Amino acid sequence: LAMTVISLHRLGLNQCVWRLFERLAADNIQAGGEAYSNWLFVCGATNDAQHELDVLEQMARTSHTRGLQGGAWNCFVIRCLAHGDLGRA
Repeated sequence: LAMTVISLHRLGLNQCVWRLFERLAADNIQAGGEAYSNWLFVCGATNDAQHELDVLEQMARTSHTRGLQGGAWNCFVIRCLAHGDLGRA
């Protein structure tokens, strides 16, 4: 999954990158850490704050341990505040 995400991005197919993410998120499926890292890389490369928050939120919702879940929620809130999205924080 991780290699698919980065390959689609390198091919300029970011709509496919986000469609894939949205399908996984809709089914509340946990992706691997590398896939999440690549989605976050695409967010940074394209300056896409909305999808960055979506990825962090999905990470927090599907984390398999409480510690990882807490860390992901903390990152989510910090990035919401950094992007000025107080309502979502």
